[in-house]
Amino acid sequence: MAMRTFAVVVLFAVFLGVRIIAGGKEDNVPTTNAYCKIVWLLGIPCEQVNVAIVTQIKAMASYKLVLLAPKLIQANHTSGFGQTERVNFTMIPTSMILGCHLQLCFKLK
Repeated sequence: MAMRTFAVVVLFAVFLGVRIIAGGKEDNVPTTNAYCKIVWLLGIPCEQVNVAIVTQIKAMASYKLVLLAPKLIQANHTSGFGQTERVNFTMIPTSMILGCHLQLCFKLK
């Protein structure tokens, strides 16, 4: 139960960071391409991370799941300004017992 709570907290932080990065654009600012890469090393299995990320993406109406694989999740997000962001999660099991290397790549189109 504690590991699931930890996973939910981590995923909330991930999506909060994405919202902060994506929400900083104003109407009068020209559209630009931006790129962000974040890496975490988690002490939970990648399978649990994958399930938690997919559950969160499906719960958020502004996100659309594009690709789902055991080690890769791709989603698109359309902001309130009509700008599309591409979000890629890559998960690689680590040599730690039950560890997961999670990489988030976020690109504004």
